[in-house]
Amino acid sequence: MDEQQKRVLEAVYAVQGETGRAHVLDIAERLGLDIINNKGDRDLYQETTLGLRDTGYLDCLANNYGVTCGIVRLTPYGVRLLGS
Repeated sequence: MDEQQKRVLEAVYAVQGETGRAHVLDIAERLGLDIINNKGDRDLYQETTLGLRDTGYLDCLANNYGVTCGIVRLTPYGVRLLGS
């Protein structure tokens, strides 16, 4: 896992609501990304979250603001990783 992936997981954990879901705008704000106006930031977010999904750390629940994985939640595997 690279540093960017770890930062995204930590941001998801920090901003998730009571339902365990985190929204792209909250995650992006925590990471200092502008996913609305900056295509590079949006691409970085999507690439990172899709990679985390493919490795089993995140569940992508829905697209939001035209962004793939716009609503996410940590999987049990992702939660364990952050706890170690």
